[in-house]
Amino acid sequence: IKDPILERDAAAIRRVFRIGHGWLYRTVHDFFAKKDPTAGTGRAEIRNAMKVEGPHGTTGRGPRALTAAREKLLSFEYHVMHLWMERDFVRVYRRYTREDRETYDAVVGTWSTDSSLQVALDMKKRGKAMRFIADFRDVCSSSWPELTGNNDVKHLLKHVYREADLVIGISEKVLYANQLYSPLPRKAVILPNGYDPEDLAGITPKPEDGKFHIVYTGQVYRNHQDFTDLFIAIRHLIDQGIIQDNEIYIDYLGQSYVTLHDQAIISGMGQIIINHGLVPRNTALSFERSANVLLLATWNSDTFPAFPAKLLEYMLIKRPILAIISNNSPDFMPGKIIKEARLGFIHENSNSKDTSHLENWLEERIKAWRNNDATDQKTNPVVSYYAYPNLANVLNKCILDVCETKKPSVN
Repeated sequence: IKDPILERDAAAIRRVFRIGHGWLYRTVHDFFAKKDPTAGTGRAEIRNAMKVEGPHGTTGRGPRALTAAREKLLSFEYHVMHLWMERDFVRVYRRYTREDRETYDAVVGTWSTDSSLQVALDMKKRGKAMRFIADFRDVCSSSWPELTGNNDVKHLLKHVYREADLVIGISEKVLYANQLYSPLPRKAVILPNGYDPEDLAGITPKPEDGKFHIVYTGQVYRNHQDFTDLFIAIRHLIDQGIIQDNEIYIDYLGQSYVTLHDQAIISGMGQIIINHGLVPRNTALSFERSANVLLLATWNSDTFPAFPAKLLEYMLIKRPILAIISNNSPDFMPGKIIKEARLGFIHENSNSKDTSHLENWLEERIKAWRNNDATDQKTNPVVSYYAYPNLANVLNKCILDVCETKKPSVN
């Protein structure tokens, strides 16, 4: 599946070299992928959410009745494939670079995956790049920590931190989590993910249809995301005559419709969900641009150190956000940003016994919709900070500082 937005961005890069895996790896990978396409996606709830759901909560391939032993076998198969993939890519890269005579001021290796860091280390070691910048968009972890004890990651990070001229982290929590494996070098900076204003080029909102639309795109993780309070609040608003049940809808775009519908029918609200299935990103952006409310659901945990990419996309869209957060805390980044930038309303699931504030906020949005009041969020410094042009300037300065300095300075 090709993403026209990504293809446009790639076309702007001056020189692009595509290095594919060897034929043996591709053949074996395709064989295992046909057995279980979701086996290598990490946590169990993500694997379950990715499975294509059919009627009555099945996956489309019939109910899964795999034994625990077979699940472990699939996990082991994936781990072996993952290790092979990393090493195969590095091997192919080295074969390619024997013919590449160019040298570079700096090379950036990004986790995940470790092959990116291995390639960057190799370029620095062989003198093909003068400076090595290690970038971490996620907490480092083995593909199968139960087997390796993360010793493979510890070994890699020790090597990376010894050779890196600069370390960049998506957040302080990511840097701290990785520091538990090995001490950070003297120079480290924070550079979060962001949104690209150019992604909205040519994206037009869906035509008005006289309905109030709440839009949610992406996966629904059954054990972490609970929309029950939202359905209860909508039920109360309908019962009070604030809005009719044929005037309000939740547009769902993704592969977890059954999970969302199961939560809705508890409150008798299954009929308000419109399932659009999996769609291209430009179609999803069109739905989001036309939304009266953008729905966000996330959770706070030690293994979820950064805020979700969906929030960044919603910053781009500039529509009111309803964030349902589990285990919210004052230092949880998504909640802090939404509150500080006044992007919308935050509902804490632990306070589910009282949905009156959620109902009041929804009622305000419905009244604004009836009065044709503009609902676009105004640009503010908090949101502008996460725009790609600004983040690119920060990264550019970091690279120039490293390239112009013989030894990295101390923060």
